[in-house]
Amino acid sequence: MPLPSERPTGPRSQNGDNMAQFDKTNSGHPSTSVPEELIEKVGVAVGHIAAIQESFGPRVAAAASDDEKLGLQKQATVAAAQAINDQGLTVEEYNAIVVAAQEDDELEQRLLEVANAT
Repeated sequence: MPLPSERPTGPRSQNGDNMAQFDKTNSGHPSTSVPEELIEKVGVAVGHIAAIQESFGPRVAAAASDDEKLGLQKQATVAAAQAINDQGLTVEEYNAIVVAAQEDDELEQRLLEVANAT
């Protein structure tokens, strides 16, 4: 799953409560402690970020110079951060759930189901 590499430059959510509900210490089954609402938000963001990567990938590959590539990569990163913020999440919240999903097949599957439905 994609991860933005830097913090958003656009609007940020002030809703820090989402991660308070995410118990990373739940032994064996972290997905059971991730609220469904948070899974929905992250899943939608994953779907939008995949579309951003699809859109920008060929343009970056075809860029004539390193400066042009860097500019396109920055645009893609800002667009990805905005997609995350549009779901009421911070990049940190998004990243925490995506990292947790890399270690939890059930959570990863649930995120992908939402992403593919968008």
